[in-house]
Amino acid sequence: MRDKFIDAVKSSFTKARVYRIMGWSSNGSGLKRFNECIIEYNVDYSHFKQGEHCRRYPLVEKECPVCGTPFIVSQGAPREKKTCSYACSNTLFRSGVNNGNRKEPGTHTSRERLYRDPCFTRYEEKCVICDWDISVDVHHIDGNHDNNDIDNLIPLCANHHRMAHMSKYKDEIKQKIDLVKHEK
Repeated sequence: MRDKFIDAVKSSFTKARVYRIMGWSSNGSGLKRFNECIIEYNVDYSHFKQGEHCRRYPLVEKECPVCGTPFIVSQGAPREKKTCSYACSNTLFRSGVNNGNRKEPGTHTSRERLYRDPCFTRYEEKCVICDWDISVDVHHIDGNHDNNDIDNLIPLCANHHRMAHMSKYKDEIKQKIDLVKHEK
C-alpha cells in the first residue's frame, strides 16, 4: 500500500484524485487516511493545486439565452448549464426552438403528410364531432395506420381521438363518424 500511495500522490494534483486511485471514499474518513499516510510515509504533496486553481473546469460568466440574465457556469463540464434557471431551461428545451420534437407551425413529417394532406382536402381542419380547431388529429377509421386512403381518414380533436380508441366509447364515436361520413 505504501508504494501505491506514494505513486498516487506523485501522479496527482488533488487529494480527490488520490482518494480515487486508492479506492477511498471522498468524505472525512478518506481525508483522515490521506493525512495519516502523508505523516507515516513522509510524502511531499506541495505540488497539489490549491483554491480556485484546483477546479477541473474554469468558472465563466454567461448570459442566459432566454432571459438575458448573467450567470456563472463551469465551462466545458459534461453537464454545463445552458440557462440561468430551471424555468428558463424548460422554456428553451421543452417548448423552444431547441426542443428536438418541436415542429414549426404548419410543418409536419413526411409520414404525417401522407395522411394529413389528403384528410384536409376533404374536411376542414377541425374535429368533425365538436368543431374544435386548435389541435386536430387525423384518425384512421379502420385502425390501420398504413391505410391512408381518404375514405379511411377523419379529423378529430385529441379528446375524441382518444375516445375512438377506448373500448368504452369506441362504438359511440364510430356512430358519430359514420353520420358525418354519410353527410359528406
